[in-house]
Amino acid sequence: MKTTANIKCFVLLIGAISGVALAAYDLTTTQVQYVMTTSHLDLQMDWTWPTARDTDLPNTVNCNVYLFQKYPNYVINFEGSYGYQSLKSTHPALYDSIKKYVALKNWHPSALVASGDFNVVNFESIVRQIYYANIFFQTEFGMKAYDLLLPDNFGYGFWLPTVAYHCGIIGFSSQKIYCEWLAQPSCGSRPIKPFDMGVWAGPDDKSIIAVVDPHTYVGSWSMNNDRITTLYNTTGVRCNISYMGNGDHGGGCCCGTRGCTEANVQSMEAAINQNATAATKVVILPGDSIFKEVLPYKNRLVTYKGEFITRSHGAGGYTSRGEIKTLNKRNELLAYSAEAASAVADLYGAVTYPTVAIRNAWIQFLWHQFHDDLGGTCTWPAYTGYTIPDENAAITTFTNIQNAAINGVAGGLITNGVQGVPVVVYNSLGFEREDVVAVDYTPAGAKPAYIAVYGPDGIEVPSQIVDAVATPMKIIFIAKVPSAGFSVYDVRTSTTPSALTTGLAVSTTQISNNYYTVTVNGSGDISSIIDKSQGNAEILSAPIQLQIMNDAGDAWECPYTTMTSQMAIVSTVTGISVVENGKARVTLRVSRSGNGSTFQQDISLAAGDAGKIIEVKNTINYNTNSSMLKARFPFVASNANATYDLPIGTIQRGNNTSNLYEVPAINWADISGANNGVAVLSDCRYAWDKPASNVLRLTLSVQVGASGNWQGTNPAQIDIGQHIAGFAVCPHAGTWQAA
Repeated sequence: MKTTANIKCFVLLIGAISGVALAAYDLTTTQVQYVMTTSHLDLQMDWTWPTARDTDLPNTVNCNVYLFQKYPNYVINFEGSYGYQSLKSTHPALYDSIKKYVALKNWHPSALVASGDFNVVNFESIVRQIYYANIFFQTEFGMKAYDLLLPDNFGYGFWLPTVAYHCGIIGFSSQKIYCEWLAQPSCGSRPIKPFDMGVWAGPDDKSIIAVVDPHTYVGSWSMNNDRITTLYNTTGVRCNISYMGNGDHGGGCCCGTRGCTEANVQSMEAAINQNATAATKVVILPGDSIFKEVLPYKNRLVTYKGEFITRSHGAGGYTSRGEIKTLNKRNELLAYSAEAASAVADLYGAVTYPTVAIRNAWIQFLWHQFHDDLGGTCTWPAYTGYTIPDENAAITTFTNIQNAAINGVAGGLITNGVQGVPVVVYNSLGFEREDVVAVDYTPAGAKPAYIAVYGPDGIEVPSQIVDAVATPMKIIFIAKVPSAGFSVYDVRTSTTPSALTTGLAVSTTQISNNYYTVTVNGSGDISSIIDKSQGNAEILSAPIQLQIMNDAGDAWECPYTTMTSQMAIVSTVTGISVVENGKARVTLRVSRSGNGSTFQQDISLAAGDAGKIIEVKNTINYNTNSSMLKARFPFVASNANATYDLPIGTIQRGNNTSNLYEVPAINWADISGANNGVAVLSDCRYAWDKPASNVLRLTLSVQVGASGNWQGTNPAQIDIGQHIAGFAVCPHAGTWQAA
């Protein structure tokens, strides 16, 4: 597994670690069995949020308070500030009990707003998860958490230790990487564990202590002298960290429906009381206190640099409930855009930076990044009743914040030289961007037959009317805007079409611009991409196809047999038509059907530098039971490894094997040959596989069978219905880094 440290940017540090001291025991001479307790609570799963809020959270507090009162050494670790925030408003007396025991160090809140799915989120999301959680804990409890307690998540990307380190985190634990109840070689992408406890390093070599096999979180504590001996023989450190606890309804060791019992707590208490004479000392502490005790010995531990993603269990969650992934992605992008615009507007005195509104909107969708929620494995009423309304509400808030900021800045821009309607274009990105801008346009007078758009320099840019009937009219034009900048464009009515030459052409079999000629065959597939900038080189070795594959998995699972199953090619064409033919963009629409589903692909090329990618918008009405829909990209470029985009940096993975096949990437994957390559970009889908050295596949939808998902009613309705998911093809000379 190769890695690349393509580090992008960091936003903030949570603060220096406080209270780090040498362990109570010298871990080079004394054997210590650390016990890390959990009361893991799924905020939603095959129940909805009110069950967790009104039953499970109070039960968790009551059970653990009972144990605190009887067993003075007992400690509980409970992750997720959203649950604490809810208790404060719905059960204030119970919340006061938590505050009391946090002060006494019996109750430890672990960092994160919610125990999120970190396979399909961006960099900023995990930063905000940690940042907002610790703001809450600092305000309410006078403490910060320095550990990530993630017992039940579906794998962890190579980037996580880098982001965690820069946010002040020192330790991480999970039982889901090498969990005991899954078929071996476990669910990890590495069939051989690098360690039970060691150092996990990210793309920039920053690292945290990681416990990747602490045994199950739904069981009793155990003395692991064999593991202590193994660690000592390798590193000279004599300790082990193991879970004890309950899940998935939270609770405690006196009343949990799954996991340990009060007898286990009594056994642990008895062992602690024997520490003075015992060969192996038993220690129960808050999670980050355990990591602080191990921290002085960190440089002795084995270091692993790579990822801990799932093999089968959890890989289905990269795609399940695709509409939820789309909403989350929209919020991530809008949040960034709204904040960047607000920062500029505040700098110029146009608006006051809306700190509270932004934080509340972030939290409103961050808690739905909970691993079962964003992972697509909750019952459908959880989505319709809570996730979708919250996601849409956050989208509305971010949109309003962004628009207020843009309008504030626009009010101070010079527009008196504009002859038509001034349009302010905002670029939130950290680099200059030329792209297609879509505008709702209301002319000063009657609707025109044509328009002409002029840039800040007074030079006409490519433009066209997309919908002349709608009110307001729909228009597009090509705009170039500087980094984090605003530019004024002048939209004028015209009685004659634009005389600009932009190189765009379209027919029912071909579209082209100054960079590419794209051909569509009789089956509706893109069968050829000629790259004019590389001497008219052919990019494809075969047509790009939509494939329907047999899927025997469920909302969690993606079995290896799916990757090698018989596939049906979507090839029944019901229509091919030109839907856009202008100076700014040309679009060819291909409509097809197959296996009970319908597929519409809008294949587009734009003018100028916006035309350096071939964009495909997929509108899918999916009704094919027990199946997986993939787009297959066979290239001329070939490489045993593909490069995949991560929230921080990149990672290289090889061709499919039974241990690693369906894998996550955030925005793109790339195959680079000796002299050139091709990247595939995805706007809201995250699951990829690589069946051959020159082939990438992107999963667009997954639909499990009626027996494939155990939760909720009507379990087959995972991804039935309409989905809109876009991808783009981006050929390039040289390596992806050079491009």
